[in-house]
Amino acid sequence: VANSYNSVNKSGSVFETKTESLRDADVSFHNARLGFDYTISSKTVFGVLFAGYLREFNKIANNETFYTTDGQLTERSTLINPSSDIWKHGMGNVNLKHIVKEDQDIEVNLDYLRYDYNNPSYYTIETEDESGNMLPGEEIDATKSTPITIYVGAVDYTQQMGSKLK
Repeated sequence: VANSYNSVNKSGSVFETKTESLRDADVSFHNARLGFDYTISSKTVFGVLFAGYLREFNKIANNETFYTTDGQLTERSTLINPSSDIWKHGMGNVNLKHIVKEDQDIEVNLDYLRYDYNNPSYYTIETEDESGNMLPGEEIDATKSTPITIYVGAVDYTQQMGSKLK
């Protein structure tokens, strides 16, 4: 529950706005990770890793605003806003590590990452005047979608150069 109150004194009249907001939310989070390493030889290891998650945040916000002038109700407005925040992430990794010599190795990693963020929102706005007459309302349908794809590749060569330096 969130409340706000504003008061403005202008030309001898007091204009007030009071808003009451009730937000009922439901959050779920699912996470998974699966991988394996396969030893090809005593010097070479091949690995694969998959991971991902799904996060959903669903809410319904009911907002009611009262407008008064000098203590008299002049307008009442309601805003109903069901919305969702949905994050999906998937990741894949393939790697290979090979020992060239006792003090040298080389490792190759290839990564693929995918994020999808969706935020559909719907707004219903209804307003009535001080006599209870309904004024023309509004309906707004908004969608935000953010796909992100990342590819990463790396080759690491490691060599021991003395007992304290690598």
